[in-house]
Amino acid sequence: MTIELTEKFSFDNNNKKKAKVETKQGNDSSKYYKCFQNYYHGHNYLKPNPQYIGDVGTSYSHWQLRDLLDVDQSKGKLYFRRDDSVREISRSRDGEIRSKKTADTDFAPKCFSVGSGQAVVYGGVMSSSAKAHSSGIESLGSSDRSGKGYSAKNGLYGFYSMETGERKTVQLGDAINNAVTVYAHGNGQYKSYVCNNDFNLYEVFVGGGDRIALNSQIMCEPNTSLNNVCRSPTNDKLLTVTGDTGSIHLVDTSVGSKIGAIKTSHDSGFGISYHPNGSILSTVFQDGTCCLHDIRNYETPLAEIKSTRPGHQPGAFRCCKFADSSINDLLAISEHAGRVHLFDLRNLNGTSTKNHQVIVFPHALDQFGEYMKPCKRNTSLSSIMEGGEDFDESTHYVTNIYGDSASPKKTQSEDEEKQNSCMSFTAPLVYDYDYLANVNPKLFKNYAYQPPSCSEYEQQDYFPLPEFNYPQWNNEDNACNQDSSPFSYNRRSSVGPYMLDDYNSIRRRSSVMSAVSMNSRASRGSIMHSRASTSSYDYYSDLYSTSNNINGEIELVGINWLDNNLLFAGQNAGILKWEVNTLGRRSFGSYSYV
Repeated sequence: MTIELTEKFSFDNNNKKKAKVETKQGNDSSKYYKCFQNYYHGHNYLKPNPQYIGDVGTSYSHWQLRDLLDVDQSKGKLYFRRDDSVREISRSRDGEIRSKKTADTDFAPKCFSVGSGQAVVYGGVMSSSAKAHSSGIESLGSSDRSGKGYSAKNGLYGFYSMETGERKTVQLGDAINNAVTVYAHGNGQYKSYVCNNDFNLYEVFVGGGDRIALNSQIMCEPNTSLNNVCRSPTNDKLLTVTGDTGSIHLVDTSVGSKIGAIKTSHDSGFGISYHPNGSILSTVFQDGTCCLHDIRNYETPLAEIKSTRPGHQPGAFRCCKFADSSINDLLAISEHAGRVHLFDLRNLNGTSTKNHQVIVFPHALDQFGEYMKPCKRNTSLSSIMEGGEDFDESTHYVTNIYGDSASPKKTQSEDEEKQNSCMSFTAPLVYDYDYLANVNPKLFKNYAYQPPSCSEYEQQDYFPLPEFNYPQWNNEDNACNQDSSPFSYNRRSSVGPYMLDDYNSIRRRSSVMSAVSMNSRASRGSIMHSRASTSSYDYYSDLYSTSNNINGEIELVGINWLDNNLLFAGQNAGILKWEVNTLGRRSFGSYSYV
């Protein structure tokens, strides 16, 4: 039996929320459960309190390489790439989220990796804009590819020690380095593996001081560029490598050669991840397929997971990460733009849609974060000026996407806190896979965040739960539909009909925030400019007319897990943080509750 929650709510004399529930037997395949994670629903995957960390400014420099978030579980730090640097995010003792520059690089890294929180390695290619120049840079080894379309030694590899501050850049490989990893190997020593477009996998030894040496190079498959490499968590001699074919290569570092290959019919492998038990391997391909294999018997895949947009660039799978806990048994997979799949490994052979959910990162969510930013009293100037001077240290505002879910009643607080409590993002973010894949694949196209009004709430004894404004719910073109216009009234919007008289005040407030933002922040990619318009629609349209989204969904830079939190970052945007419901994952119930 499943328990279906209706959208009928009432309040008793004590203003306590009641929910009317209906039960039904069986499974109606014609009904789509469009939103699995409403603001007020508990769920066995995620907690109902996602947060948005704004003004992070994560970025990529190669359109296919999107594994640019790394973590240090022991120190609780998250690392990301911005321009010619690697930065770290951590929570300070006073509870603020801060970032600082960890390593200055001599070039724009296409990939990077952090080893045990003590070393950073990064890879890329020589270019005219790189600070590093070919003259005077040490060159490691030779792949003997002269005369085959490659200028010798175009690949760049860098190492930075967090302990000593030592940094060194060398030339490695004939072409771009697509992936790097680093692992501690003794006191102050490291082993690093590098995938290059010159068909080679390089093993690099990093010793004390600035010593970097090439240990070996392996060609996994003739005439095949290599895209990613991952070491088994339970066998430090076993590497898994992907490249521009459907093959998954298994390499034994103790003998320095390939020992096997998993053949698939898919196109260009990218992300690789091992389950913490070391037995289950996940590999994603550019055609929008993720293959799960048991590494002990890999002839037949355990499961294949499909993108919501297979065969199209926005739906290309780029990265996959197992949760760093055998308790959760969750796999996260990122599409090229806007979508992260959550797959439950507990029932690999099951057909229930509850085993497969998709979180969407819409452009409108970044608009919501921008709208909320001026309301954050503790936001520092350095976090606001993301588009201006590149500060070595920044403080980032954190927004509760669905407001204060723990306390729907109004409390005695400052006006600003009251305003923040009732503001919520106006659309669900978690959807049924089947709905996104087959019913409404472009549901956030032309969708914008609609700022709510809180003036009426101040006269009530409670803050009502948010009403969601479902984007493109009727599959009609928003541009031609008055009711679904980004800033028109919708009966499911957070702006009710009794607030329409105050809507001009909302627009005026947006204009004020636009002016505040312009005074404190230089630009976001030079798109923010002086304007006299008082329209919040014009403000958001101008501010976000960038190329970092496809059909209203942010291009993703990377995904990762930190503690029990799933994190994923958008191009020139912020980071979405969603905590796993570990308590619910330990139970066997399949119902939702209020």
